[in-house]
Amino acid sequence: MSPLFACLRSPRLPAAAVAVAKDFSPRLQRYGSDSVVLDVGGLSRLLGEPPIIAEELDRAMRLAAQACSGANDSPEHAIGVASTQVAAMLLSSARPGVAVANGDVAAAQRQMTSTEDSE
Repeated sequence: MSPLFACLRSPRLPAAAVAVAKDFSPRLQRYGSDSVVLDVGGLSRLLGEPPIIAEELDRAMRLAAQACSGANDSPEHAIGVASTQVAAMLLSSARPGVAVANGDVAAAQRQMTSTEDSE
């Protein structure tokens, strides 16, 4: 089993990020007031590949945001999934949404930067 980490970043609802992280893994660490990194390496047997794990984390964050705010508006959270904690944190800090690095973290970061530049 290869290492895999996710970073959930939610400036508006940091408690929701922690609650979601606890639902997915007992191994987590808070960073600052709005981020939590969790070990999701063991979820591949249960959920599948990293993009699917990221989608499930995103779904859970959206449900938690709806439960907290009662609104259906687009939540401002970011999820990064990568093979290291630092890479997951960097991916989640780039922009809201979901970012997954399947092996080449630098390529994932370049892709995110080029997507931002074209918008």
